[in-house]
Amino acid sequence: RPLAHQAIDDDTVWLFHVAGTPNPLQIAQDSDVLLAASNPSSQDYVSVKGKARTLKDPAKAKALWSESARVWFPKGAEDPELELIAVTIHGAEYWDSPSSAALHAYGYVKALATGERPTGGENQKVSF
Repeated sequence: RPLAHQAIDDDTVWLFHVAGTPNPLQIAQDSDVLLAASNPSSQDYVSVKGKARTLKDPAKAKALWSESARVWFPKGAEDPELELIAVTIHGAEYWDSPSSAALHAYGYVKALATGERPTGGENQKVSF
């Protein structure tokens, strides 16, 4: 499900979620999670695997608070429905593909002329 991350510190991704949703029950049943994010306009993609837990921590919520979260939590960082999901990162993988139209055109011409695929940009795996 779509969630916006609030912060990443050390090896933890912090997310806000609305209390009473299925998130805590699902995390209690299986805390292994995969987070994915992308920026299609620049052809950047990342996936993060880790262990999730849910918690109520008003001080941490206040430290992570940004006004854009008010859409979901109208009462601010003290909203009683605001809970945190903390994902401890165990590994990540990212892809940084060529994003300009000129590079895509070059790849197309190269494939036509030589039958070879263009290089797909950078891809790395990171362990924590």
